[in-house]
Formats: sequence, structure tokens, C-alpha cells
Amino acid sequence: MTAGLATVQGTNAALDDLLEHCLPAGVDFVELPADRLERAVGAPVPTVPIEPPPVDAIELGLLELEQEVLQDSYELARATYTAQLRDWRRTTSLVPAGAVRRAWEAAGLRIRFVAWDGLDRLTDAEIDYACRLAAAVGADAVVTDMPPAAAVRHASASYRVPLAIRNTAASEPLDLELLLARGPGLAAAVDLAAWFEGRHGPPFPWIEEHLDSIVQLRVTATGIASAPFGRHTPAIVACLEALRAAGIDLPVVIEGDEVLRAAALARVRG
Repeated sequence: MTAGLATVQGTNAALDDLLEHCLPAGVDFVELPADRLERAVGAPVPTVPIEPPPVDAIELGLLELEQEVLQDSYELARATYTAQLRDWRRTTSLVPAGAVRRAWEAAGLRIRFVAWDGLDRLTDAEIDYACRLAAAVGADAVVTDMPPAAAVRHASASYRVPLAIRNTAASEPLDLELLLARGPGLAAAVDLAAWFEGRHGPPFPWIEEHLDSIVQLRVTATGIASAPFGRHTPAIVACLEALRAAGIDLPVVIEGDEVLRAAALARVRG
């Protein structure tokens, strides 16, 4: 198995900053967030705030009517920016994405996955664009959390890369299986922490049964820490060790602190 890092820190971090963060991590590849990748290839940025500040209206001392006006202004700003971004995606060239790919590969790191939040809110054309963007940076898949069925209504082999659907604690293994049956353009990304949190039993048999449809395993430090690297990590680490011992060769994406990363890397590489 190979190990990669999910780059999730710093919502405004530029790709160059993310690259500098990833290089000392000792990983083989990365999973990049779509918003920062789009920004690096020229996507427009909001010219006005599109989300309210992290304090509520009472703390701001607003009257009820003022709250409504403020909320309406944020909704209008979001709608305007969404339309602007949608139009940009329809017309943009993906040539800059090739430059991003070359820069990361020259540094010794491959962009293997692109993580896309809210994929279910995209149009069919935007989902196709998401897959083309991922292919342009050399990624194997676009990864998104378990979405409504509408997000995969037209998934097909025509996509440049598959859409990899990631389980959540609330989803059942059967939910993934039903989605995988919808089209050849779909794959699974198995979040081990979410699997254990959902109490679905050992993931090892399911992974073996669906090996050809899985593009990644994910290791995440979640929940209230009862150990230095999170309450789910001992089970996750044991699972990775069992998979490695069985010769199952799947990429492992690590999201968490340095202790979690070190523990997972040790089990992946033996």
C-alpha cells in the first residue's frame, strides 16, 4: 500500500503553501481540495463576503429587520458568486492545471485525488468539468462524501476519472453498494473512521469483496480523543496492518495530526 496526505488545513492556503506543508510529511501522494485547486488555475474569488461572521445577530446587536436584511444580502452574494463560478467553469481552459501537475510532480509528489465538497449541488456539466480538472492534474478520482442520488444520476464511463463516493458514519455499506451499481463511472472511497463510528463491524471482508471498486482507504482522527491520536485510531491501525499483511494494495489517505500519520505510515509500510 502507498500512503498520501489529505491537505485540509488552512482554508485560504495557496497550493504553494500546501506543497511546502506536504513535502516533509514523508508521503507518496496527496489529496487536494477542489476549491484551492480551482483557485490555482484561475477561478474567480468572491468580491464581497458570502458567509456571515462567526458570531450571531444577537452578539452583533442587530434588530430583527436588520437580521433579515443581512441574511438576504449574504444569500444574494452566494447566488451571484455561484453563477459567476458556474460560468467560469463552463468556459475556462484547463491548461493551467497541467502546470500545477508538473510543479507537484517536479517536487516529488503526485496529486492522486481531488476532494470535492458539495458535488451534489453541481450541474451535470460541472460534474463533467470536475472530472476533467482532476484528470488534468493527473488524479485517479474525484472524491466526495456520500451524496444524494442526483449527484450521480448520469455517472458513466465517459468521465475522464471516476467519482469516488466516500462513506459517512450515517451511511450503511449497502448504500455504497447501491451507488456502485448505478454506473461504471463510480467508485468507493472507504473512510475507516466513519466505518467504525457507524458500528458496521470489521471492514476487512467488505474491502476484500469490493476491492476492484475501491480507489482509496481513508484514515481520519475523529471524535473525542481517548488516546493521543483519537479514539478510532487503534482499530484503524490494526485494520491497516491486516490489509497490508493480506497483500491488499490500496492507497491510504491520511487526515490527522503527526502522531496519527506516523502510526498509519508505519502500518502501511510495515
